[in-house]
Amino acid sequence: MRPLPPWRLIDHTEDNPIVLAGPPRRLRGRAQLHNRGEERAVLREATLRGLPVAHLTAEKAEAAQTSTVSMVAILAPGQRATGLLRASVDPHTPPGSYETTVVLGEHSHLVRLEVSENYDISATPSVLIIENEPGGRATRRVTFRNNGNVPVTVGKLGALPLDEQLAVCRTIRSTLEENADTAETADEWLTAFLRQGKKQLDTAGLLWVDTPNGPVTILPGHTATIELLIRMPDTLLPGSRYFAVGYIYSVDLQFVVVPTGAVDWPQRRRN
Repeated sequence: MRPLPPWRLIDHTEDNPIVLAGPPRRLRGRAQLHNRGEERAVLREATLRGLPVAHLTAEKAEAAQTSTVSMVAILAPGQRATGLLRASVDPHTPPGSYETTVVLGEHSHLVRLEVSENYDISATPSVLIIENEPGGRATRRVTFRNNGNVPVTVGKLGALPLDEQLAVCRTIRSTLEENADTAETADEWLTAFLRQGKKQLDTAGLLWVDTPNGPVTILPGHTATIELLIRMPDTLLPGSRYFAVGYIYSVDLQFVVVPTGAVDWPQRRRN
């Protein structure tokens, strides 16, 4: 970066530092600028020095201490303006306040970083396929990675509502089959529809998801593979497809219960 002439200054003091706030990768702030020179001033970037690196290894810390950041402003002679400063630090930087320095040409100014909590995890796989076996059990292994800056704990998901793919269609058909000759008013049709809808919900039931080995805490930047024990309700229709979602921090873990195509449906229902 070409050094800026000394008359391009920032109107900030130690008692009034520039403040950048947000999650590690999206720190944002504004700086009050004043062109005290006699020519137009064009700012395109700045340099942050002394970034927080205590959580990093020595090898990574050296490269992460300094960063070039975006700061765009065009000022006429004597003009004052507010410039937007965008910066990022290592994604696993713990939440807290940090003091650093922004360098513009020959001038350095105090900057306070207010790093907020960032809960960000990913799961592989994020979609789990389970064979439709009413009353059966299945185990699946999922690898979670903590991409954020705070520890996360993954434990049992408990009871997850199941949605049957053709639930609405089945409800409409059942309503028509049982009430076509008896329902006469809109209220009677609505009551019949809700009654059939409840039957569909009772049939779908709940998927129970547990972690047999207990909850696992994952530190920022780390991964953990966790075994899930999945129990299906015995009310499932073996020839149907069901869906459930388990919400874990920023991850939507999807469960898809699928028919195998090799099920003796009437016999299964009798059992």
